[in-house]
Amino acid sequence: VSPDLTTNDPAKLKDSGGITIDNTGAENHCTILTITESPLKAGVLWVGTDDGQVQLTRDGGATWENVTANIKGFGPGDNWVTRMEASHFVEGGIYLTVSRHQVDDYAPYIFKSEDFGKTWTSLRGDLPDYGYLHTVRESPSNRNLLFVGSEFGLFISADGGRRWIPYKGDFPTVAVRDIQIHPREHDLIIGTHGRGVWIIDDIRPLEGLTAEAVKAEAILFDVKDAPLFSYRTTVDNYSDTGYAGANSPFGAAISYYLNPSALKSGPIKLSIQDPDGHEIATPFLTKEPGLNRVYWNLRGGAAPEPSGAGEARGGRGGGRSFGGLASYALPGEYKAVLEVGGRAMEKTFKILEDPDQGFTAEERRAGQAFSREAQ
Repeated sequence: VSPDLTTNDPAKLKDSGGITIDNTGAENHCTILTITESPLKAGVLWVGTDDGQVQLTRDGGATWENVTANIKGFGPGDNWVTRMEASHFVEGGIYLTVSRHQVDDYAPYIFKSEDFGKTWTSLRGDLPDYGYLHTVRESPSNRNLLFVGSEFGLFISADGGRRWIPYKGDFPTVAVRDIQIHPREHDLIIGTHGRGVWIIDDIRPLEGLTAEAVKAEAILFDVKDAPLFSYRTTVDNYSDTGYAGANSPFGAAISYYLNPSALKSGPIKLSIQDPDGHEIATPFLTKEPGLNRVYWNLRGGAAPEPSGAGEARGGRGGGRSFGGLASYALPGEYKAVLEVGGRAMEKTFKILEDPDQGFTAEERRAGQAFSREAQ
């Protein structure tokens, strides 16, 4: 579908030399590193190479246009086009990252075009001066939400690349070689060099934090359905358990945004209602300005406390009981309710049955009744 889209420079296509030929691949250039197709129009393909070429076809490969000369801002020497990402919103839109670390230039280079490569804009913004880039991804749900993989970590921009925030927490300062966004789960999947695969669960709250949305006093985001699964563990006596990755937290993830003004407008409360509209749990609530996420442990609706029980409570998940955890809720439809300053926001979600447990609905109801009687 194409001629040779590289420079095909003979000087970059020879053996490394030496007493014994020891080609590692780094010596040899003129290779396509990245290909992307427009999700808006079939046949619009972009190609980037490790000898600095950016090529475009708009007819499925019948003809190609070299748009490399239109990109300004590079120094002399080789430019590795490490990733190209076609826009989900503009037919002629494209993002690309370039690495020049092989010529001792460790600066981040990232560019965007919206007119099929005729003009380009740098999105370097306030990225650190030291940290070349491996990849870029655009959220399919929010054109201003961008993710960049650097040699020194993951960076996120919510304003189309003007400002970048390093993703910290327990995420290591490590080379991020690839980023994918799961189309169904909206999970951010991060491939690192040397520290395995990391997943940020459900980035829909990030996708929903538009410039207009954050003017609201508070936002309660959609809640993903939560599986009521049984905890399992596999013990391997021949390996270090430290190599085992962490699973997603158990329970229902409830994400919400609080404007700083919300903290002054009155009481803030998060509760869970059962299918009959009864409040069965009040999960632990964080009240920090910005984006918050808490997990309900799927327990609630405990038996009434005996007289004189005082204020005994069990579990950060907010399932209330006397001297212990409440019983698990039954599979079905539930509602998260966030109250801020007298205004209530609601989101419906489901507790999903784990088919591996093999319980009938009658057995689940009997087990819940027994648990409450025992409490």
